[in-house]
Amino acid sequence: MELNYAEVGGRVRDLRRARHLTQEALAEQCNISSPFLGHIERGTRKMSLETLAALAAALEVSADELLFGTCGNCPLARMLDTVTFRDRKQEEHFRAALAALIRGRDAM
Repeated sequence: MELNYAEVGGRVRDLRRARHLTQEALAEQCNISSPFLGHIERGTRKMSLETLAALAAALEVSADELLFGTCGNCPLARMLDTVTFRDRKQEEHFRAALAALIRGRDAM
């Protein structure tokens, strides 16, 4: 299977924008340069596995979602796709609660 780097980069860009992050802020979180992040988003450069993992962590998604646009055929993903929010604040609260649950699970 061959990856479409422009599609992967587009997903990174869309997720970054949805989280109201600048290229500079996301690049700093991932310990890469903002010009390199720009190349990733345009699909003109390939990233390492370390960078993929850092981007997925910073964007709070799975590597599957970045690479293929989905986290597979998991019931939780299908359920989360149905969630709608009144406003950005409600979405932020939901994401924070979900992140806290995940951290708690990972600590077990």
